[in-house]
Amino acid sequence: MPWCHSRHSPVSPFPISAGKILSPPTTHKQCLMLFRNYGTVMVQLMIGSGQHRAVFEMHKQLLGDESLYFRKLFAARPGLNTHSLPDINPATFVFVYKWLYGNRKSIAQFIVLGRINCEQEGIRAMLELYFVAYHLQFTLIEDLAMELLGNGYFHSDLYPSNEDIERAYNKTEPGSALRRYMARQFQQKLLTSTAGPSLGELHGLLNRQPSLAVDFVLQSRGVLTNGLWRTETLTVCEFHAHPRGDPCPTDLLTFTSIDYAYATGRCDVPDM
Repeated sequence: MPWCHSRHSPVSPFPISAGKILSPPTTHKQCLMLFRNYGTVMVQLMIGSGQHRAVFEMHKQLLGDESLYFRKLFAARPGLNTHSLPDINPATFVFVYKWLYGNRKSIAQFIVLGRINCEQEGIRAMLELYFVAYHLQFTLIEDLAMELLGNGYFHSDLYPSNEDIERAYNKTEPGSALRRYMARQFQQKLLTSTAGPSLGELHGLLNRQPSLAVDFVLQSRGVLTNGLWRTETLTVCEFHAHPRGDPCPTDLLTFTSIDYAYATGRCDVPDM
């Protein structure tokens, strides 16, 4: 597989202007549905910083239902009506916003229909989405990002770049789904590399990331046990954040069997 080293900024199917205020859908039918499900108590999220900041007006109950981070935040500060997240890129958070308010098929179609490639930067966009969902504890979105990320790597015939593997280890905790996935992919890269600068870079990455070295050893033991070392042969659910044993719509699917039809079905919630 070729390695993707592109350093462009992530792209989004939902362009957003700096300083823009995004509010929930406003048609009568949409407002009635939102009122019945989530009430009228709102919170303004200040996403980003400086000239790149955007404001997202969202239902507090919706955020609390979908995110453990916000559930704890609102429980500790029940009167909160504004909250700042300066380290998150609005162009990434808009994925979360659109997902929560029903525009789920558009996200899946953007990623899967185009069969992500390095030039489109779809893989990098899903990686950034994973980080946001992971830190804000949107478990369902975290799992979806992991599915689409793995599907994108497979169909683009790419391994994660060393930079992205390192970012995954710097931005998530031990045991995260993304770390498990990246350790497996790193193992494949190392096993398929020949002597030269590339192999030296891989060993350098192991030296900089001791946790990756530990995970690499654990993955290698798995290879000796079951002979499976290609990530796409494993079930997608192995890289999910939800508790083991919970019902999962991807229970028998691998990254090779997730396709456009599956992705739109996985997101089979009417767009608003």
